[in-house]
Parts: sequence; C-alpha cells; structure tokens
Amino acid sequence: MKQIHSLLLALSLCILLPVASGCKGRKTDTHGRRVNVTVTIAPLEYFVKAIGGDSVSVTTLLPQGADSETFEPSVERMRAVGNADMLVSVGLLPFEQTLAERAVAGRNDIMAVRTADGLFVHRGADADHPGNADPHIWTSIKNASAIAQNVYDALIEIEPFNKEYYDANYAAFTHRLDSLRTAWLSQLKGAQGQTFAVWHPSLGYLAQETGLRQLPLGVEHKEASALGTAQAIDKARHSHPIALIVGPEADLDRVSTIAQPLGLQPVVVDVMSPDWERQMQTAVDALAAGIAAKQ
Repeated sequence: MKQIHSLLLALSLCILLPVASGCKGRKTDTHGRRVNVTVTIAPLEYFVKAIGGDSVSVTTLLPQGADSETFEPSVERMRAVGNADMLVSVGLLPFEQTLAERAVAGRNDIMAVRTADGLFVHRGADADHPGNADPHIWTSIKNASAIAQNVYDALIEIEPFNKEYYDANYAAFTHRLDSLRTAWLSQLKGAQGQTFAVWHPSLGYLAQETGLRQLPLGVEHKEASALGTAQAIDKARHSHPIALIVGPEADLDRVSTIAQPLGLQPVVVDVMSPDWERQMQTAVDALAAGIAAKQ
C-alpha cells in the first residue's frame, strides 16, 4: 500500500509540476491541440506560423522595440516559455543564452530549435559588435529557407501524425521564397558592388546575397557625438551610398542630419517585425529605387 501511495504521489507531481519534476510526455502529447511554440524574437514567429499554420500557437518572448541586450522578460512571458512544447531561437542573441535557455534548463519535455544551426554566420564589422557573430540571420532568402527547414524538421518530429499538413505548408512556403528570391535578384540586377548605408548593421546577409555592400554608420547609440556624426557623413559621402535604411528606433533628428548632406530619403525597415516579407520587400524596394536613381 505504501508503494502504491508513493506511485500515486509521483504521478500527481508529474501532472501538477511538469517543469519542476522533469516528467516526460508533453512533447508527444499534442494530438488534438495546438503546439505551444515560444519564439525568442518576432521574425521567427513568421516562419513558425508559415509552416505550422493553424496547428501552432505562438508566443514571442522579446517585445517589439525592446533592446535584446538589456531585455528582462516579465513573469508572464517566462511562464509562456515554461508552458511551451517548443522553444525556437536564433541562438546568437545574448538574452537567448542567459534567459531563454535557463528557463528550460533541466527539462526534457520541450524541444529547443536553434535556427542558426547549419548556417554560415558573419563575423566582423557587420556584426553588432566587431568580431562577434551577426545574429540577423533571417535577412536573406538563403537563410530564410534554412530557418524554414529547421522549423519544419522540428514540427515533424514533435507531431509526426500531422506531417501531411506540414508538408503542404512547407512546400508552399519554399515556393514563395523561391519566387521572392527570383524577384529580388531581378530588382537588384546590376547592383553588385554598390553600397547602401544603414543606421544599424542588420542587413549584412542581404548584402552578401545580392552582391551589395552594407555601410554601418555607427551612430545608432544616443551617446554618439557630433564629431562622430560628422565622421559618419564624411565616410558615407566617400562611399556614394544608393540608399539609407534606418530602423524604427532611429533618432529622427540625427537621421535627418545625415540624410540631407547625402541627398537621400531615409527608408524605415524594421528587421525585428513579425511581418518578415513586407519588411524585406521594403528594403529591396529602397535599394532598387537607389539603383535606378544612380542610372
């Protein structure tokens, strides 16, 4: 009787405290309900929803506009990680290692998907910090295809009975990416070697894929001095940029100070948006317009 009581107690703990007890089973017990997916940043939401469709429920850990280097998630957001069947991350952002991974430490009932796995990662001047990895892996078609593949593989593993649905979504999405790649390369035909200026170095992968050169102005921080701004203008003038792309967080007064001497109209592109295709199309359109203006 004592052994039966102990067994019942253990089972109760598995039901009531799945995170703390490390009990298995949730990962494969998704039939009949949506898969709870937590993504670390909003762009990954786009890929998960494209492949997962109606079978997934997605929560984003980092709110739009938040600084990934100083981000402290709320209890509610951390609870979403604790309830997740799958955690999808870039794998290169500081808070992912320090917070998101800690939230699932010791759990064997959650699938962790690191979308940067298998990708060639830039290092150097185009990164957030010189010499460190550039985490903006989603800003190229080639990488977008690899991210989609990683998400697809994970969903198939966690819900093999839903494979036919995921197959159809994945085929449609990869076809869309192929179409976008053809269209974007056509828009930017003949642009190889041209330079575009960016407020924050977030489009290095797009630059590599299209043969363009990204020029980070290095003035995105509020503490940038007037001298630093003048130096950025001088550097940009010598590079003859075809476009100036800024994020929604950019200081408008400082943007205007730099844009006017360059004769450029700044274009806002939010690479942290969940609407990946729209934002990337905006960037490509801005570059294409700049190329046309130079001809």
